[in-house]
Amino acid sequence: MGEYTSEQNAVAKSELKGITKEEAELVGNIINFHQKAMEAGISLAGKMIDFQDKERDRKMRMAIYADKSLKWEKNFKEIKKNNARMYDLMSKAFKDRRDTIDKAFEVIDRGLKENNMDLVLGTFGKLADMVAKSPLAEVAAAEYELFKSGRISELDPE
Repeated sequence: MGEYTSEQNAVAKSELKGITKEEAELVGNIINFHQKAMEAGISLAGKMIDFQDKERDRKMRMAIYADKSLKWEKNFKEIKKNNARMYDLMSKAFKDRRDTIDKAFEVIDRGLKENNMDLVLGTFGKLADMVAKSPLAEVAAAEYELFKSGRISELDPE
């Protein structure tokens, strides 16, 4: 609020001439009422700003939570997919291993029936070499080769 010019003061004084004491009190009460209303409005505006700030903060927290939730869900799906992929690889590796061992024993049985010790001993040697290797290492090697060639998605379960 700035200073009033002498002309404005003169106008104000001339307007106040002839006003009764009751009218002056009434004007004063009206001014006080307007001042209190302005203060209340300012207070209310401050509370609205606080509310808006809190609401904005709440929305930001919800957005962060939603983002973290989506990331968790995506990671969980990826873990499930990897588990399914590993299960498929391991099932195949162990099935292939079991089939190979079964065939090796068929060859050994045939060698024993034919009295062919070279066949029996050779098959036992190959069988011993195979069972000495970890099937898990074979699974890891197979997955690494597919990953390296960019064909890892071929292992994704349907």
